[in-house]
Amino acid sequence: MLYHLLTPLSNEATFFNVFRYISFRVAWGMVTALSLCYVLFPPFIRWMRQQRMEQIIRAEGPQSHLETKVGTPTMGGIPMLTAIVVSTLLWARLDNAPIWMALTILVAYGAIGFVDDWKKVMQRSSDGLSPRWNRDSLPRDCNGSARLRAIPSVSRSGCSSAVSGFVISWRSRAR
Repeated sequence: MLYHLLTPLSNEATFFNVFRYISFRVAWGMVTALSLCYVLFPPFIRWMRQQRMEQIIRAEGPQSHLETKVGTPTMGGIPMLTAIVVSTLLWARLDNAPIWMALTILVAYGAIGFVDDWKKVMQRSSDGLSPRWNRDSLPRDCNGSARLRAIPSVSRSGCSSAVSGFVISWRSRAR
């Protein structure tokens, strides 16, 4: 967003040219995400402890886990993913389709993690989503990593064709 707001001002003041450099935006994006994490985590952890949203420890695990991990808040990915998404939306070029694809995959995997943790907390059990559901929920290539590759239908004009091309590619491989 800052790229689109501030680069047109480079005609008025040359300082705004720095927003054209990806290295500048990446560095400040990381600083922004880290700062947001520092701001969001303490109140989030306090709130999670008040709500008694604690990690459920497996009984068959090591004895040290039963002693040290009891009461550890869960769902720490929420403030982390929030910081990453806000920072990306603030510093990235939003007309770049791979940015939207990466954000979509990040949020989708975050949603899987949230559902897994939510199920554990609500059922008061260490059983979250089944491993099969976790494994099969998003497309993967042969080495187990998420498939994020160039798609012929990706155009530089927008992300809707990129995301729909990704989904179509995913569905055709799933059959």
